[in-house]
Amino acid sequence: MASVKFFLDKRKGPKKDGTYLLKLCIIHERKVKYVSLNLSLKDVAL
Repeated sequence: MASVKFFLDKRKGPKKDGTYLLKLCIIHERKVKYVSLNLSLKDVAL
């Protein structure tokens, strides 16, 4: 069974407008795949 999570990619730092890329993280049989969703979001600390 696969596991799917949303991932706010902060590895490269924010874009010029202060947003980060949103990616989909798919884990299946210990293999990890990141799929870019072409969306950008701001990080909000709660």
